[in-house]
Amino acid sequence: SAATAALSAARAPAASARRSARRLLLVEDSWMNQQVALGMLERLGYTADLVTDGRQVLGAVEQAAYAAILLDCQMPEMDGYQVAEALRRREALDGRQPVPIIALTASAMSADRERCLKSGMNDHLAKPVRIAELSAMLARWAPCEVARLPREVLDPAALAEVARLQRPGRPDLVGAIVDRFQADAPGRLDALRAALARADAFAVTQYAHALKGDSRRIGGNEVGHVCAELEALAGRGELDRAAQLVDALGDALERLTAALQVTFERRSACAS
Repeated sequence: SAATAALSAARAPAASARRSARRLLLVEDSWMNQQVALGMLERLGYTADLVTDGRQVLGAVEQAAYAAILLDCQMPEMDGYQVAEALRRREALDGRQPVPIIALTASAMSADRERCLKSGMNDHLAKPVRIAELSAMLARWAPCEVARLPREVLDPAALAEVARLQRPGRPDLVGAIVDRFQADAPGRLDALRAALARADAFAVTQYAHALKGDSRRIGGNEVGHVCAELEALAGRGELDRAAQLVDALGDALERLTAALQVTFERRSACAS
């Protein structure tokens, strides 16, 4: 078979090769998907080498040590499943540590995931890939300290819009809204985690929707974006993929809290 031929032609990489935490291998034959994926990876702080044919993968891993491989499953001649099987056999023969392989599949059906795992892949993303899901997936399999969703944490214009509703002599409206958001956020995150743990898609959708609206009301664009992704995934019943975003949501909430604190410290200084 093509997979066996490619495997036989492969050579063991240099023993001195070291895996880069930021270097990935993208295997994709669609030009449009290539450009989108490369753009996302660059924004997340990764560098990526591109190959367009499954048979090129085994040669590429001999030339560089990758933190992970993003592997399109639907390719002509040698598909992603054959590539993964061939690579795992080569790693076993050479006594090498397996490189994480993230499949890029046409759908998110459980049968696709099972086939990916059976062929030796570690995880999968369904197309079209969204940057929040990609960020969460890479944080799991190829963590990079600069890899985070590049979205504005806090939009001051949203707080300014709330401030315009302030009535003279009334309690500080912006402060009250922000205080309530910060007090409620940890419990809402815990509730969302619990809903995911019990596979309650409806509850996940409701919690994510509510947190999305409240965070956007105070300018929390990053939190709102992650919540929108969670809501969409839960709405489609893709709870495994939704669960991969919860840690990203927690991190985004921490960044929002820090940004709000700085904003209010400056606001207090200007008022004094």
